[in-house]
Amino acid sequence: MDSKSTIFNLQRKINNNTQEPLSAIIPALAVKDLWKFFEIVQVTLNIISTIVVFIGLLGMLSLILMGVQNRRKEMAILRSIGATPFDIGKLIVGEAAIVCGISIGLGVVFLYVALFILSQPLYDT
Repeated sequence: MDSKSTIFNLQRKINNNTQEPLSAIIPALAVKDLWKFFEIVQVTLNIISTIVVFIGLLGMLSLILMGVQNRRKEMAILRSIGATPFDIGKLIVGEAAIVCGISIGLGVVFLYVALFILSQPLYDT
């Protein structure tokens, strides 16, 4: 079968045959439809993950701002002993980096522990 019309004619002939209960499926078209469906799912998951990242960033920003608000006296003391605004900014960003690093580390550890625990029933079969 060299042409598309021949393929579709044969498919129609097989599907319309009343003597035999046959069904002809063109794999390339079925896979194309399947990928179209999963493309919609992928776009939806990308939108959800973008929203989750945005909310996480807003949460981190609010924590940093609350930390700055609670440490006004500490910053005033640091300024009085000669710390520059850049030094205070480094302290704030450093604290946020440490909290972020610990959070990422704990998240990775919990992920691997969960994968190890949940994968054991699959290995037992």
